[in-house]
Amino acid sequence: MKLDRSDILHGYPAKKIRDFLGHGRDGAFSYRDYCEVETFFGVADDYFGYDAKAVTAELLKRGWIIKGKGRDLKECTEDQNAAIMILTQIGKQSRIVSLNKRFSRAEGEAVVAELVERAKAINARDDLLCGISELRLYGSMLDPKVETVGDVDVAYELFYKQPPPGKRRSEWHIERAKQSGRNLQFREMLSYGATEVERLLKARKSRLSLMEMFHFEHLQPMPKFQVILKADRKPERQNKGTIREG
Repeated sequence: MKLDRSDILHGYPAKKIRDFLGHGRDGAFSYRDYCEVETFFGVADDYFGYDAKAVTAELLKRGWIIKGKGRDLKECTEDQNAAIMILTQIGKQSRIVSLNKRFSRAEGEAVVAELVERAKAINARDDLLCGISELRLYGSMLDPKVETVGDVDVAYELFYKQPPPGKRRSEWHIERAKQSGRNLQFREMLSYGATEVERLLKARKSRLSLMEMFHFEHLQPMPKFQVILKADRKPERQNKGTIREG
């Protein structure tokens, strides 16, 4: 599972680990979700000194980072054979995890109820380009013996709505992005419909941790979960293999 506020990793507190993973301005993954091995260990030395290798070994063991090559990335890199460290989905969640105080189960249940209502409201809107097809609750909220939780873990899946006749989906999303008035790159405009819905679903709730269903279904071992929303319409998978932050 992702970083918890009570975690002590090789003697270092959760905040130190979170900042190293990229929450801090000078973290190893501050600017993207991968970095060259040499750069990674340079930052690790700055953070952990002689313990850098031990901390790295623990991060690899937990599956928060993995070793790879430039060619393993979806985006292009200058050197396809360069050795890199890649931040996994769990690592990305650990990078942005809230380290606020734990809260009661009752407060967690309120977060869940509000989330479901937001998803229903999103699905009822005709102006949005995507909807929520499924929500799965997992993690500590499923344990009835747990009285307090660190956050509410939910996996989500989106479906694309059909664009108007004669219009391509990409054109539809670009139009929606331009209507937002945001200064976006072209690639961001192509997926704006999904990004907008994800933002509405999250609603800046610090106690809510979201994960794309694609990545949730590839977790090993698969966590126990409870379906808390299932839309009537059949979803169309969005952004297969694309990593988004929860």
